Amino acid sequence: MLSLSLSVALAGLLLGSPARVSALELDINSTQSIKDAAAVTVANTLSNSSLSGDVNPVYGDDNQWLFNSSTVEAWLYSTLIPFWNLTGNDTYNDLITKRMYSKADLELGTSWEESNNDTNMNHAAWALAAVTAAEMGFPAESSNVSWLTYAEQAEGTLLSTFDFSTICGGGLEAENDDLSLNNRSVKDAVSNGEFFQLASRLAYLTSGDDQSGYASDAEKVWEWSVDSEMVLESNWTINFLVINTTASGNCTGYYGNRIEYTYPYGLYLSGAAYMYNVTGAATWKTRAEGLLNTTLSMFIEEGVIVERGFNEDPDLGWAGDVVWDDDEYALKGLLASCLAVTTRFLPDTIDTIEPILRSTAKAVAKQCSGMSNGTVCGSDWTISSYDYNTNFFSSMSAVNALTANLMMAQDSVSASSDGASTSGTGVGTEGDGSSSGLSGGDIAGIVVGSVAGVALVAAAAFFVFRKKRKGTVGGAVPEEHTATDSKGNYQAAEVEPNEIAELPQGAASYTFAEMDTDTRVEPPPQELPPQELQKAKTIRYELA
Repeated sequence: MLSLSLSVALAGLLLGSPARVSALELDINSTQSIKDAAAVTVANTLSNSSLSGDVNPVYGDDNQWLFNSSTVEAWLYSTLIPFWNLTGNDTYNDLITKRMYSKADLELGTSWEESNNDTNMNHAAWALAAVTAAEMGFPAESSNVSWLTYAEQAEGTLLSTFDFSTICGGGLEAENDDLSLNNRSVKDAVSNGEFFQLASRLAYLTSGDDQSGYASDAEKVWEWSVDSEMVLESNWTINFLVINTTASGNCTGYYGNRIEYTYPYGLYLSGAAYMYNVTGAATWKTRAEGLLNTTLSMFIEEGVIVERGFNEDPDLGWAGDVVWDDDEYALKGLLASCLAVTTRFLPDTIDTIEPILRSTAKAVAKQCSGMSNGTVCGSDWTISSYDYNTNFFSSMSAVNALTANLMMAQDSVSASSDGASTSGTGVGTEGDGSSSGLSGGDIAGIVVGSVAGVALVAAAAFFVFRKKRKGTVGGAVPEEHTATDSKGNYQAAEVEPNEIAELPQGAASYTFAEMDTDTRVEPPPQELPPQELQKAKTIRYELA
């Protein structure tokens, strides 16, 4: 019987074109395999991006932007920082550092200007990137304040904004001009969930009066979310939007369309887990477990994380859900990270969460089998082959789905071949023959050969018929770069920017005019004194 590689090569010759074979292999029981797969996927994600640090590396077509492009950039660094922490791959550290410092005054200061393009969600997303840097010990420049201080400054400003609103008794507005429109108030679960998680994580990282203050802030956001019907403790569901159209009174849940996104559940769930670690109060454990149960029933299909989005026809159940914008695909990977963090603070959840993260990673590996190198990610993780719906956001989500398996708690449900519990994430150590007892069929290996011309024609045909709401946006030529791990000597040699197309051929990359220049402004007045905390907990995940 001909091998797959030989068969593909012969097929290429028959078509008169050279064949190229590449592979993304994932052994879910191997730490190094997961690291390697994550490294390839990060390189694919950024293959059309400028890595100079002078512009926003996030790109996409016009079939997107439910969320601000700057918000997605902040989510990118909340993805890349754990990637560095968990793999030791510092290829993108200069990009992270330069871009985050370029946003420090605008997004992480003690005050900020309100504008429609710079929303509360955006500020909170950058604050979470800063607290992630603090939590994971990401290197900071000695000439700047600590990442922890940046996160604290942003939290203080968010708190002032949260308390400012007289409608609904507080809360963060979804759009900064809502209050000027006939006292209309619309508040969303991402902005407020990000703020809740931020306060919870700062409570975890600090001690004494600082810890008490941040824990109090987190409690305030939670109670407001319940009072405003954003979080329903009766059935542990989350309303994505709550509204009020009068000058006073409480907000109520918006039910005009059922809107179910993964990330708000991840934010409130993981925030509650942090608060349980900080306070030891059974109430927080109950809240986390309640939201976890709903998350599993709502966003898991056949053991794999899925996004729901807007439900256009409730009579159809989940079949009526639609993901309108490509950037929504970024959310399910963020949920995976939140679930992994939850296992660290609620070990009782490992038996439930670990199998989901493992099966999701294996599904992701199968889906990430597109384009000429056979490793580019599609969007639907429930399909076991490349779906041709490739975009920056799905690829970024795939990175989080992989690294979540490196982030899980030390205590694992997986067992090695000798019956002992494995360390780290439940993945076996290299070279000793140990495993988690899974059969060879559980190892998701992908070896995809792409015959020149055939895959490109199929991809081009698909993109021609994709829904477009605007004209395409031009972009700059990406810089050459190689995914190299200077610590582990890992080099994703098969990943070449000129050969990996996260976009249809001819689309190159995309830039955003508002992000093309360094937007530093003069430091705002110090409304909150910077607090350099003497003691802070940092997380460094040590893996077997």
